[in-house]
Amino acid sequence: DSVSTAICSGDSIFLQGNYQTTAGTYNDTLTSVNGCDSIMATQLSIETLPIADSIAITHASCDTCADGEIRIYVTGGTPPYTYNWSNGITTSINSVLVPDTYTVCIRDINGCEIAGGCVSVEVSFATKGEKEFQISDFKFQIQIQPNPVSDEFSVEINLPVAEKISIELYDIMGRE
Repeated sequence: DSVSTAICSGDSIFLQGNYQTTAGTYNDTLTSVNGCDSIMATQLSIETLPIADSIAITHASCDTCADGEIRIYVTGGTPPYTYNWSNGITTSINSVLVPDTYTVCIRDINGCEIAGGCVSVEVSFATKGEKEFQISDFKFQIQIQPNPVSDEFSVEINLPVAEKISIELYDIMGRE
């Protein structure tokens, strides 16, 4: 007899008398109640973990305003992904947020959780239309002034390293 099974990267499974963490075929000898032996072959595969690739944060416009937003972008693993936010939201976009810290746990279709576990993100009070982004390991900020905008505005981008970026701006109604 043979069976195929998969585990998430970083997990283990007990096969051939040991905890296994690498892909391969493992043979276990099983003995029935009548003393007959049979060999069970297990084909083990390892699933890659999803990664929280980038996070976009729109800070709330005042300390009690519920207009903050967090967008989390996930790659890797096997889509679709499930999102479980600390405030009950179950999508990649968590909006209508007051300043606070929000935690999201993300799993792929195989039940593998994002590398590093759940992610906590802080929405704070922005006074100048600030938006903070995190891509991989570096953070940068974009400031749009004045906030709110009437006809003209300025955009200031602070990057820790030289980087080519593109920006799309939308009004509160979602118009570009």
